[in-house]
Amino acid sequence: MLTAKPKPKRGFFIGVTCPGCGGTLELAENFFVLTCRYCGSALRITKPDIPPAYLIQSKVSGAEVRFHLDRYLKENSFPLSGSGLEIRPVYYPYWKVSAMVLKLRNRIEERELIPDETYDSYNTDMNNSKIRQRKTEIALTPFMTTFAAGQPRDDIPYSIGMRTEYIKMIPFAQENIEENFECLPVIKSWDDMQSNLTRNVDTVGKITQADFGKNKTELFNPNGSLVYFPYYMADISIGGKLHRIIIDGITGRVAIDNILTEIPEESPIVPKTPFEFGKLGVELHRCTNCGFDLPTKQSYIYICHNCRQLTLLEKHTLLQKSILSANMTDSGKSEQYFPFWALKLPQGSGRKLQILFGGIYQSDYLVIPAFRVANFEALHRLTKRISAGFAKMKFSEIDEFGANFMSVTLGPNEALALAQVVIYREKLSKNTNATYQKNELSPMELSLFFAPFHPDNYFYVDSVLNAVTFEKTLVD
Repeated sequence: MLTAKPKPKRGFFIGVTCPGCGGTLELAENFFVLTCRYCGSALRITKPDIPPAYLIQSKVSGAEVRFHLDRYLKENSFPLSGSGLEIRPVYYPYWKVSAMVLKLRNRIEERELIPDETYDSYNTDMNNSKIRQRKTEIALTPFMTTFAAGQPRDDIPYSIGMRTEYIKMIPFAQENIEENFECLPVIKSWDDMQSNLTRNVDTVGKITQADFGKNKTELFNPNGSLVYFPYYMADISIGGKLHRIIIDGITGRVAIDNILTEIPEESPIVPKTPFEFGKLGVELHRCTNCGFDLPTKQSYIYICHNCRQLTLLEKHTLLQKSILSANMTDSGKSEQYFPFWALKLPQGSGRKLQILFGGIYQSDYLVIPAFRVANFEALHRLTKRISAGFAKMKFSEIDEFGANFMSVTLGPNEALALAQVVIYREKLSKNTNATYQKNELSPMELSLFFAPFHPDNYFYVDSVLNAVTFEKTLVD
């Protein structure tokens, strides 16, 4: 009997304790609210304004490293390691970056037309005509990568790929560093990494030549964190040649085998200014007004069940305190209320958007989903649809979230950044030479509202206008 292979558990350990009972905490990386499994306290993870740093502890002991090294030597018909071998354990820093990438590709699509009356299965070249059609494809896609943050080295891998998505991590702290391990210094700052990454992404985008015009590859809204990864370094003489063998501290596999002319002197570059990274914190997830525990579902906005006090985990000067819900007549269907951010625009900007989106709505609001959508192209379509319908909806203020209200998992600051990219995405569809203007969007206010949707086959359909739809797979 075949069984489904379990997905790797994503996340990391939090190297701090519950303020209620002192228990050790564990959570997935994108979670920021949880319940302590020991005392049941509702807890909130506070994230720093500057990139945090994490540590991946090794899973291979010193004795196991020797075993993996000898197995590699044996597989390559080399003599086994001698008694005088010294193995140096190190942590090497990497930048983990998550962002959005916008890709514009201009290509010519060629098709052959074969008239029905002259079709001959033995000679399809007769009377054929070719059509060359210009095609521009624009797509927003998620982007995640890791880059070396330490001194560039030939004996250390430049990237650890996607492994930070599923390997357990703990916050970087002196007490979490394993015995005998040495932490190599961070040389590349976050600002330097962002500049280099933007250039690298642009260069990669130019590898595929455009059939007409220019291709574009642009990076948006990068978020970074430092990850220290464990390696074991062994210098060994094989057949009169000096080898430096790097062993992965998680799998025990040989990552790199370099032949050296001599053992290089270790003279690490010291950064001009010491790198400072942010630290995670833990606090009780309670209403500041009455002290009751807030719901432990992941959200940026909560309403206390006891006193109806509104709690905002991410604040913004434009954010309105009242929360609205679209009014609807009883439909007899099982509605779910999905959250959206409404950005009120100045009159001039609103008019420009109406023209840009083809006059699909007569409103001075741009509406962005307040729940995470991994498919950015789907988010772009939903933004246009809900913005078009927003002006036709009637709203009333609410002071509680029902069980059928979905969580606000996209914060106001990220929503504003996404709005900028959505507008740029739409401008490119009209003019491929358009350029991104970071401060083009200047909303006057930002408000949160919920709109009811009901399932209909493979889609959710709004229950107010029966006009706005999105795929169920975006949230299911």
